[in-house]
Amino acid sequence: MVNAYERFVRPLLFSINPETAHHFTIAVLRRASQVDLALRALKFFEPLPKPKAVFGLTFRNPIGINIGKSRTTPLEGATDDYLYSFRLLREFADYIVLNVSSPNTPGLRELQEPAALSELLRAIADKNQITRKPILVKVAPDLSPSELDEIIATCEENQVAGIIATNTTLDHSSIPPALDQEGGLSGAPLREKSTALVRTITAQSAIPVIASGGIFDAESAREKIEAGAQLLQVYTGYIYRGPALLREITKIL
Repeated sequence: MVNAYERFVRPLLFSINPETAHHFTIAVLRRASQVDLALRALKFFEPLPKPKAVFGLTFRNPIGINIGKSRTTPLEGATDDYLYSFRLLREFADYIVLNVSSPNTPGLRELQEPAALSELLRAIADKNQITRKPILVKVAPDLSPSELDEIIATCEENQVAGIIATNTTLDHSSIPPALDQEGGLSGAPLREKSTALVRTITAQSAIPVIASGGIFDAESAREKIEAGAQLLQVYTGYIYRGPALLREITKIL
């Protein structure tokens, strides 16, 4: 059933420039957070409480902060860039995600290679002695089996708290050429790749996995859980389906 968000709000947001829509939405939510009536209205979309303990945190509402190197930072300066963001943001986060897999940052995926990833994880661990924040690694869906094996081994050796599988894909084969655009692809075309990686990681390792990619309804959410994911991360599906998606998922899982 098409809900009010899909019928009215989404067409409005999709009719304007994406960056404008993004900033408009953030501004509206910030303003709504200061209005009691708006907060009570948003309670309608609150998902069912199903707390889950993973890597020392009890979810429903921990805050994770995703950090990566700047596009303008050369690869040899990447570790310093991550350390700068880590020092700046760690006090605001319950856990920190090291994004080494965004296809939109030139060269970033090279940090998934064992030597580079180990160097980064050791540097972060050295600065994480006092706050002891859980450190997660977000990986690409386009990895070969041998590349994934090396990443899992590196994460285990460095006692990573969790893996997020996956980032966006460079595989645009499902998009008609006339509609194709440059950059990472998220949403439904990513669903199978993401689920396959979740299944492979959880079969090989005890590291908890947060599944991300192609979660648009309760069925696709259940697919990720059955593949071995401990938690789910929703973004593109939320944009297309709206806040009612969260209640739909928690009713089934």
